[in-house]
Amino acid sequence: MQGIQSMQLIFGLWSNTVPSNDLEDYDEYLEQAEGFFLEWEREKPKRFSPEQIQKFTSNFSKSLGSGACGDVYQGKYDGQRVAIKVLKKEVLADNIKDQFVAEVTTLGKTHHRNLVKLYGFCFQPKMKALVYEFMERESLDKFLKEKSSIKWEMLCNIAIGTAKGLSYLHEDCQPSIIHYDIKPSNILLDSKFSPKIGDFGLAKLLKIDVTHVTTSKFRGTPYYSAPELSLPYLKVNHKCDVYSYGMMLFDIVSMGKHKPQETEHWFPRQVWDKYQKGKLEEVMADWIEAKDRVMAKRILMIALSCVEFWASERPSMKDVVRLLEGSKDPLMPHNCVLPSPQVSPSNRYNHEVYLFLLLFFVLDTALPCTLACCNSTFCVILFLTLHPMPIGESQEG
Repeated sequence: MQGIQSMQLIFGLWSNTVPSNDLEDYDEYLEQAEGFFLEWEREKPKRFSPEQIQKFTSNFSKSLGSGACGDVYQGKYDGQRVAIKVLKKEVLADNIKDQFVAEVTTLGKTHHRNLVKLYGFCFQPKMKALVYEFMERESLDKFLKEKSSIKWEMLCNIAIGTAKGLSYLHEDCQPSIIHYDIKPSNILLDSKFSPKIGDFGLAKLLKIDVTHVTTSKFRGTPYYSAPELSLPYLKVNHKCDVYSYGMMLFDIVSMGKHKPQETEHWFPRQVWDKYQKGKLEEVMADWIEAKDRVMAKRILMIALSCVEFWASERPSMKDVVRLLEGSKDPLMPHNCVLPSPQVSPSNRYNHEVYLFLLLFFVLDTALPCTLACCNSTFCVILFLTLHPMPIGESQEG
């Protein structure tokens, strides 16, 4: 992407400043342009043959792991260690192929130190494979689950680096990119514990003049996914990534004090209750030292802002970076369980939210939503508050 922008600059300067009869300057600019073309060719993902993939992996001799969709092998490409994911033939359904294409097209348009690098891919009838840079420390999820010894400073750097990667996707990429599946297992760590966002199989590229997209099916991972992703055909934007990031911050600070699958004890609600009582330290990992608890409290407050019910109330990832780095003071968070009273009525009484509340709260539909912590009585009261029309009464016109 940087190479393309540089080429545009070179050609713009050339077209405006170089006389057509100045052959020496013309040859010089052509040489510079050719250099940029070569750099761009090196940066973009390359297409490999099945035979090349087999050679990179030494005939698939060293397995790094296996998942539902494919197997991962260690390999060597261009003198560097790489991780090669080979998709299983039996799972190559249309949605898996779509995710494969999303991964290649998204990472092929990006270049940032906090995004995993895609060296290339193989897309042939007998093999589908992706060739990534090798991440020595695997994923953040591994350290959180195993409660491995990892310094607090490293966790803070992981949080900041991930935020910078997301800010790049949302603010600096043209078109803007929504990841849709931010969670600890998709944050990969290199030998120095520098974070890199991976798994762009659900990513969505936004056109320059489009700020929202409409989803036709559920995206992401339950617990980490924003409320607006729980129903199809709702308009969403990059703030759904902000929500997922906030949920991940809770994971980082608590280090195992909660389990994501236990939605009956929704963790943000516990954090909010502790915040109101001035007892935020009770949700922090026990090993966080006293000198680091000020920063841990700051991160929890930022996380509460990120998981606001209304997407418009959540900060941008650029602001999250500033908050984490201390150049901006964190806002006093709202009760993230309830929609904020500061939202304008036009947003609060949105028919899409009516549908969401009706299906999930009143009809008790089993949707993968983080609001599952609310008891039925509270939910009915909330629905009636937002929708004063008696249930069962039709609205004509």
